[in-house]
Amino acid sequence: MTALTPSMARLVQQLSRLPGIGEKTAGRLAFWILRADREYAQALAESIISMKDETRLCSVCFALTEADPCPICTDPQRSAETICVVEEPPDLLAVERARGFRGRYHVLHGTLAPLDGVGPDELKIQPLLTRLRDGAVRGGGVLGPRAVHPQEPGTQRVVVGHHGVDSGTKRARVHVLGQLHRGRHRVVAGIVAGRVEARETPAQAAR
Repeated sequence: MTALTPSMARLVQQLSRLPGIGEKTAGRLAFWILRADREYAQALAESIISMKDETRLCSVCFALTEADPCPICTDPQRSAETICVVEEPPDLLAVERARGFRGRYHVLHGTLAPLDGVGPDELKIQPLLTRLRDGAVRGGGVLGPRAVHPQEPGTQRVVVGHHGVDSGTKRARVHVLGQLHRGRHRVVAGIVAGRVEARETPAQAAR
């Protein structure tokens, strides 16, 4: 876009780096921002900088937050007896929008992809196991609007939120379930597109 002013060209270049935004769309957005009130442009710029400066990871669940621990981890209305494991922060948002889960979360921040150099050590799996070992997730209760399996005192409930069927997602889920099984965390469930599924681990099914 050689007809653009230098400042607009820089804006178009930056906007076109966003996922799903090509040069033409970036150009339309730049013209729209140019025609908008200066107050809007100022607020947009300040919002971006504020997000970058103030957003961090919760030290407990690794969700995005501005306060540490995050509001979900400190909400007394959220069940501390159930934890939902998701791959990325957008997956957490998807589960929250379904409004069927009232437990807490753990964000792995990735999917196992050995060919890309992403193994278990690059994900937040060990902190999850530490939370379970330290007893941060305890007891019985129900998951969402319907019960999963009644738990015995002292057992732990972990929900694996999953939305895809690609091999990386499957490997990540298998790894987590394997770690939990070795740790005798008996009940495992899955949230798919806002629907709650329940299933038993081999250890529980054999009882």
